[in-house]
Amino acid sequence: MILKALKINIHPPRDPIIREVIWKPPIANWWKINTDGALVRNPQKSACGGIFRNSFGFNVGCFAQHLSTDSIFVFEIFGAILAIEIAHHRNWVKLWLETD
Repeated sequence: MILKALKINIHPPRDPIIREVIWKPPIANWWKINTDGALVRNPQKSACGGIFRNSFGFNVGCFAQHLSTDSIFVFEIFGAILAIEIAHHRNWVKLWLETD
């Protein structure tokens, strides 16, 4: 009532859109890596990370890396490259890379 008396219009936020996401494990003898990047503008912080899972869906490794860039494209790609390097180091040659 006070806002109306002061002739202040309010604009409530829109309802969030909820989407169902279904994760599928890789086929036998394959490794699946899901990677993502994140950016916080204030204070400026960026990072990428990922999680490795086997064909049973068990976590077999993960990583997180702080980055000093403000390019969303760079840290998304850097996460994928880092995942491939880790898989190569562990001799995981059958890799399913999933990222956004």
